[in-house]
Amino acid sequence: AGRTKGVSLPVKLAFFFSLIGDLFLAVLPNLIPGFSGSLPGMGFFLLAYVALSAAFWKNVGIASGEKRTALILLLLLAGYLTLILPWVEGFMQTALVAFCLVIAFMAWMAVTTLLRGWFTRRASWLIAIGAMSIVISDMIVGLVLFHPVFADPSPWIKILIRFTYTPAWTLFLLMLHEEKHKKEKNV
Repeated sequence: AGRTKGVSLPVKLAFFFSLIGDLFLAVLPNLIPGFSGSLPGMGFFLLAYVALSAAFWKNVGIASGEKRTALILLLLLAGYLTLILPWVEGFMQTALVAFCLVIAFMAWMAVTTLLRGWFTRRASWLIAIGAMSIVISDMIVGLVLFHPVFADPSPWIKILIRFTYTPAWTLFLLMLHEEKHKKEKNV
């Protein structure tokens, strides 16, 4: 049948935290000259990804398919950090590594819902695709924030960020809608 009890609150919290993160990363820097909301923005998105991890986590041990997924995500993370860390200084290096570890864990929890069977198959696909879209979006955002080659992003890079970010959160909304619809059907 699938396990979705208790998922709504963490996902709703994730939406709230991502909204505040967007305020710091996308709105305030455009309103206040010289304002850098990178650290607080990353902090709020970190909270959003912790909430999503909580929504999709279940302590059931680790199956072999989950180990392969974790390895792939860790290799992706290592390659990304190798590319971006030389351009990041001071405390922000530690913050970026922590952020990447949290987002990798969230993506792992989301993708492995496909293997666990405690969400419906449709919900698991929505969760997995949404999480990987967030990973792609945030990797591009990180390049724009920290890598000098992307300091003045072209319009297509901005479009790519929104093309991955917006559908990702929309998929999580659909998952919440499916959960609500399933609960109403069972009442």
